[in-house]
Amino acid sequence: MTAAAWPPDPAGDDTHLCPVRGCRWRVPWDRLTCPGDWQRVPRPVQRAVLAAWDHGRGQGSPAHRAAMLRAVGAANRARGREAERAEARRLARGERAR
Repeated sequence: MTAAAWPPDPAGDDTHLCPVRGCRWRVPWDRLTCPGDWQRVPRPVQRAVLAAWDHGRGQGSPAHRAAMLRAVGAANRARGREAERAEARRLARGERAR
C-alpha cells in the first residue's frame, strides 16, 4: 500500500489524513490510504500504485500521481456504493432516509 507523495498534513508528524472522502484516519506518509480504504481499491489499481511508487523511486512521478488519483477515485466510488446499499437497507426496514 506504499504510496507517498500525497500532500502531508501540516501537523508535522509525518502523517496525513486518508484522502478518501469521509475518512478521518491519519496514515503514515508512505501510505496512500488507511487500511480499510486500501481494501476498497481494486487489486489491479493497487498494483499500479505500487509499481509506480517503485520503493520510493517513483515518488511524485506522473505515473505515480495518476495511479494515486485512480486509487482514491476507486475507493471513493466504493464508499459511495456502500452508502447507497446501507440507505436502501434502512429504507427497506421502513426507516426514514437520512
